Amino acid sequence: MIKIIIQTIIENQEYETKDLRKRTIITDYGNIEYYRRYYSNKQNKEYVYLTDEKMGIEKNEKIMKDVQSKIIEFAHDISY
Repeated sequence: MIKIIIQTIIENQEYETKDLRKRTIITDYGNIEYYRRYYSNKQNKEYVYLTDEKMGIEKNEKIMKDVQSKIIEFAHDISY
């Protein structure tokens, strides 16, 4: 995945690397920590995490959607 993103950046030359930041997200398999590059689009000056875009992770998302739905189902099934 990372090779594809880097290749896209090199080929298009439309993004400039601004920073490298750590992120933790909760998945079915536990917490996953990874580093992601923060890019600036040279044309429209918008900032983006291409890794998050490719993985379908939304801004400020801490828990994957499948885990969120399991938590809701579990809470619904458990009565007080």
